[in-house]
Amino acid sequence: MNEADKIACLLPQYEASDTALLEWLQPRVDDAMLMRIANRDSGMQYRENYEALRVIRDQLVTPARFDWVPGEVLELMRWCMPEWVPDTPEMKIHLARAFACAALLHVSDFADGSEIETLVQLIVSVLYLGRDASARALRFLLWRIQQMPLDDDDTVYFLLAILLLAVKLLERGQEETNLLGLVGLIEAKQGRLESERLTELTDCNYETKLYCTDICDKRYILRLQEAAYILLLDATASLTDATSAAIRTTVERLTADPR
Repeated sequence: MNEADKIACLLPQYEASDTALLEWLQPRVDDAMLMRIANRDSGMQYRENYEALRVIRDQLVTPARFDWVPGEVLELMRWCMPEWVPDTPEMKIHLARAFACAALLHVSDFADGSEIETLVQLIVSVLYLGRDASARALRFLLWRIQQMPLDDDDTVYFLLAILLLAVKLLERGQEETNLLGLVGLIEAKQGRLESERLTELTDCNYETKLYCTDICDKRYILRLQEAAYILLLDATASLTDATSAAIRTTVERLTADPR
């Protein structure tokens, strides 16, 4: 049984869906937001970008691989931070960013190699947007992880994202066994990855990979860590101390030394 199957057993109340998050975003991402995204590339091919974004929003479909239109503006929107546009309500930035990240993660061929960073930006935004957005994002990630190769190292970060969303959705008095089960999956996956690196990679290659990871991923992994800590503080009334400690330990282990 692979990770996707195990997660489905742990979270049977959430049905995997490739369109669940885009469906939630559809009525909330208005034309003005699409215009803002379409204009991200200094207005280049604005009309073509806007029409392509409308297809994604209105028809809930994405291509197998993004071309420059609308891939470039979606990627630029992905990096947008609320503090960069103080004249725009933070909620709108998170809605637009969640839309861009959901569209990018929906493709089967992730061309620009920034899958983990896109995942982090999505999780930070949907946690901000609340329970409904988090529930839809959880269903979307349950679908997304089914599309990933079993040996994909990035799977462990998708598992962590699913765990954080499940914590967000936990209600007081609910059974926590599923959360501990997710912690176990993450720890097992991370243990296998560490073992494989120690036995299969040369010291030189290992150090080079860590260096590349640091310059590409570190700030986004730390952003995920910060979001996790805020989430755990908010969830203290719902989580037992033991479960909270187990989740915190897993977060710290996974985000202290990315991949």
